[in-house]
Amino acid sequence: MKRFLLPAFAALLLLTGCDMGRQLSHSMFGTATEKEIIQMPDCPRPVKLTDAGYMPVFAEGGTDLSLEGKLGVITGTCAFDKGAAVMEIKVSFAARKAKPEVDIKKMKLPYFIAILSPGQEVLQRQGFSTKIGFDNNGYGASEEEHTLRIPVPSKEAAGGYNVVVGLELSPDQLAYNRKRKDHPDAH
Repeated sequence: MKRFLLPAFAALLLLTGCDMGRQLSHSMFGTATEKEIIQMPDCPRPVKLTDAGYMPVFAEGGTDLSLEGKLGVITGTCAFDKGAAVMEIKVSFAARKAKPEVDIKKMKLPYFIAILSPGQEVLQRQGFSTKIGFDNNGYGASEEEHTLRIPVPSKEAAGGYNVVVGLELSPDQLAYNRKRKDHPDAH
């Protein structure tokens, strides 16, 4: 596996914080209730990057919210094969039109998956995107599946690794999320 050291990404992780031990079980834009993750002790931990879990999209040149995208629940399984943890993960997404008159059929949500070592060093990071179509009420959802092969020194060491997922946000979107305490992924 190639090692990608991304100091800016590592700094983002430190500054934004991770939702390291909980997942949200709720309708994507409704009220959230927390449940503990049942974590297999020898598996890398899936982590949603808290400040990068919500994407506000504003009307061009304005401050009116037109679309919202959200990173949902991350689920998966893992097994071990020849010195590697092999994870099958599913990542759910949701989107909605903030106003019914928004004339758009699909929303593209760019996101990333990064693998962090037990010392929080970025070992690999890759970007992806998903397209979400809207129903007649202005809501939509999608799910993406990924297979990750994470070389580990031993099966016992695998639990120290993290698989981090977040939406690719602009600096303005990230600042918006940090200021707003009532967005669905506020900490």
